Amino acid sequence: MLRSDVRLVSGARFCDLRLCRLKDYFAPVIQQPVPEDEDGDAWHRRRLNTEIMAEGGITLSGVLLFAEHPNHFLAR
Repeated sequence: MLRSDVRLVSGARFCDLRLCRLKDYFAPVIQQPVPEDEDGDAWHRRRLNTEIMAEGGITLSGVLLFAEHPNHFLAR
């Protein structure tokens, strides 16, 4: 089965995602502890485990849910 939500979006990087949106998602929505802002390893693991990110980039679901400007990355 093909899952388009986990395909990588060309050019999207972690810095393109809004950290406040990620925090709002992890704490109240999926009820997981939020890593400290400076804890890059914990954020990396969390993004991989929730498929916001895959090895090599940010997934489509990550861009749609957490990017500042998702239209910037998606074809029209």
